[in-house]
Amino acid sequence: MERQRVDGMTTESKQETLHTMVVGVNHETSSVDLRDRLLFDDEEACHFETLLLEHDALAEAVVMSTCNRSEIYVIASDPLAGRDAIEAAWASVSDVSADEIAKHAYCFVHGDAVRHLYRVAASLDSLVVGESQIFGQLKSAFQRAQTNGSVSFYFNYLFQSAIRAGKRVRSETAVNEGAVSISFAAMELARKVLGKLDDRTIGIVGSGAMGALTAENMRNKAGAKAFLFFNRSMTRAKALAERFDGDVCLLEDIQTRLHECDVIVGATGAPGLVLTREDVELAMKKRQHRSLFLIDIAAPRDFAPDVGEVYNVFLFTIDDLTHVMDENMSRRQAAAEEAQVIIDEEVHIVEAWYRGLEVRPLIGQIRGRYDDILTDALAHHRNGLPDDAHAKVEEVCRVVLNRFLHSPLTELKLLGEEGGGKDVAYIARRLFDLPEIPPAGDSECEGGDE
Repeated sequence: MERQRVDGMTTESKQETLHTMVVGVNHETSSVDLRDRLLFDDEEACHFETLLLEHDALAEAVVMSTCNRSEIYVIASDPLAGRDAIEAAWASVSDVSADEIAKHAYCFVHGDAVRHLYRVAASLDSLVVGESQIFGQLKSAFQRAQTNGSVSFYFNYLFQSAIRAGKRVRSETAVNEGAVSISFAAMELARKVLGKLDDRTIGIVGSGAMGALTAENMRNKAGAKAFLFFNRSMTRAKALAERFDGDVCLLEDIQTRLHECDVIVGATGAPGLVLTREDVELAMKKRQHRSLFLIDIAAPRDFAPDVGEVYNVFLFTIDDLTHVMDENMSRRQAAAEEAQVIIDEEVHIVEAWYRGLEVRPLIGQIRGRYDDILTDALAHHRNGLPDDAHAKVEEVCRVVLNRFLHSPLTELKLLGEEGGGKDVAYIARRLFDLPEIPPAGDSECEGGDE
């Protein structure tokens, strides 16, 4: 991969050029099999962070690992050496070679790494734009790294600001609104037609992953409490019934229990119809024609297509749900453009803060120098003052000193954030008669793949 040149960033903590850096694989760059082989659980992530910090080129580390991505965030003194160190260490704890990792991994440095982190926090870099899980996973990874002692001054600020940006995106845009999965769309349609589901009985036909996800959404998002699970295997149905505190029934008995349900979700994926028009007509008589909501998300279909012709029966198929999902995804994509504006604002804030780090030691030096001058002056004149006047005189002197320093120190901070910190520091040292400190090294280095 071609490497591109990037500018370095200087922090106050070390007199060297340091770089924010991320190396990772995700759903766009690698297969499911490769991602599984590069996955970390929490214990492995802690161990790997500690392993990385043993390398001279690396400082601070956060490992985030999910089913769709594994990413290593570090501070590196040399991005080229840092990337090599990460890939070598990753290979040493997995069954993937460093060359294979390098072939599929992306690497971002400096501002590009910061922007990538913010996009991950806002779920703009996710397989499904706006999905909610990644925000919590990033937050958990950061908190775990804090507990592990692998983050310090800079990453504490950077990850907290990324979390803030993610919250802003969710509260100020519609990027996470609207169903974009079959199971979620099924829940939304049921709630739209029937309103609250807390007093409705939900029938789930099939005990596979889709049926379980639909039941989970019905319970967690729509408040459903009563479930009836139909399946050919009682063992699998009982497992779901225990999970959702529901009842269980053999699939062959659905005709005799159908009338108990207000919503029926077909999710078997098996050939052959589960419900015919005659089955539904019989159930509606027992229900005294109270409305029945049928959602067929099975392929091939579970419900006969003419069941929707029965009075007060509402039938929705996977095509109906797909249409809803497509509309919602279009709205999310539009919201993602608004979210990018928020991310750009937050990245600008953190970059200004980072540039300002160059003058922070100088601000502390100025304040310390004048505090010493004040302390010496107070000590020199203390003997000529009554004892009960000492505290008041010191209070007045410190108020005057703070007012004197407020404007120049505020402007010094702002000038540092705007850039040119070395020039600003040189002039300030001349104005305040401060000793010279050897400047941090200026360097350019190779960055990551875009």
